[in-house]
Amino acid sequence: MTVIHSRKTGHNIPFSSKSENLYSNFHPFLHQFGRFLLNEIDESGYMRASSRYAPYWPHWIRDSSFVAISLCNLSRFIKNEEESLAKSFLDAAGRVNSFNMNAINMRIGNIKNTIRLPYEDEKHYSIESHIPARIGRSMDLYRDDNLDDINGYNKWLIQHDTVPLFLMSLESEKAARGRFTSAQKQFLDSNSVTLGNYLNKISLTPSSNAWEMETNFMHPYTISAIYEGKRSLARMLLEENPRLFEKHWNGLIDNSAIIKMLRLHVKDGIAYRRREPWSGPDTHAGVDSEQIFMFSRFGISDHDLGHGVKERTLQMIEKDLFSGNILPIRNLNDVYFHGGRWILLGLEYARYQALSGYLGNAFDIINYVLYKYSSSMPEQEMVAPANPGSAEGKKDIERNGGMPIQHLNWSYASAIDAMISMINSARDYSMTCHGDSSWMDGLLRRE
Repeated sequence: MTVIHSRKTGHNIPFSSKSENLYSNFHPFLHQFGRFLLNEIDESGYMRASSRYAPYWPHWIRDSSFVAISLCNLSRFIKNEEESLAKSFLDAAGRVNSFNMNAINMRIGNIKNTIRLPYEDEKHYSIESHIPARIGRSMDLYRDDNLDDINGYNKWLIQHDTVPLFLMSLESEKAARGRFTSAQKQFLDSNSVTLGNYLNKISLTPSSNAWEMETNFMHPYTISAIYEGKRSLARMLLEENPRLFEKHWNGLIDNSAIIKMLRLHVKDGIAYRRREPWSGPDTHAGVDSEQIFMFSRFGISDHDLGHGVKERTLQMIEKDLFSGNILPIRNLNDVYFHGGRWILLGLEYARYQALSGYLGNAFDIINYVLYKYSSSMPEQEMVAPANPGSAEGKKDIERNGGMPIQHLNWSYASAIDAMISMINSARDYSMTCHGDSSWMDGLLRRE
């Protein structure tokens, strides 16, 4: 793996000068992965995180929203050439979003109560006060022979990226469809103010990070997700209900408080992966490859964190977590499945590299994953695990028959988005999950 500054032109990769060759080579994989995800989504919109691993049979709102974003991007990408298939992908994304919208809507009263709770109230840290990370077909907490969230009430089920990624997914569907459905419009008109205030509230509190761990810390990934979730909400309101947008700008959509929180993670030009509330960063914990999302999906820039912070943080991720490999470990202390190398995080970095013009690095990652894992996309690969002797990792391996988790839907979605970004970058334009909204930056940054 070569650092991000060394191969900007991508002249060393096949097809780089002929983007249509890239398209023809990636096209079968786009079809394969898109159709696989179609088969994973029920008519109701319910989607297991992985159909091959019993603890992943629940429906994660975060994972499913990410898949819906990918299917919306794929629908837009192939619409002119394959209109019928594009419609199938978009309809599937719409079912996922409807399921998640209904799950959030049925808890909106709980969220209103949470907004009013003082931070010192213990109820604020109960799963009853939040949208749970995962749910069953009834949209309630999940329970079957393998899991019992109803009686367990695990604190890690509070994941603050849940609502932001749902909002981003709703915006992606609108961009692909060209309009909101009447149900989506009604949902936004009724709940936008509540959701905006909820995002403000949770941006100041600890929670599980993206990977269901470290629940007593603040994580820059999580705060960045809230940042972009609020920007998605702002863009949707600005287009659909500008009067509501203007009425509730101050204290609702303004992101300046969240930027202040993010800057608490920065020391010596690096954004570290965790800190205690209202403290400086835990520099000994280092960085986490989930932080790639800060700069790829969530739009955090040097304007927000300070000059060169993004570059130095990504360089540290490359040095400590990629360590010359194609894929990264999650962090230096990861014990999950012995701390293997994560497919979806590597692919998200490929997407970031492609959109940044580093086509050679992007192609290396994508080609490696497609060559090795296209028949069964795992969550991670067990190559030189970070913690081979960990008791927790050993238990995970034994529970899954000596294998990492197979057929992780989020990994398929990551591959789709990475390939689309690669092709579009080779065509000298890029399609982000929101389209080009750079004209709004000045408006959305106002204080």
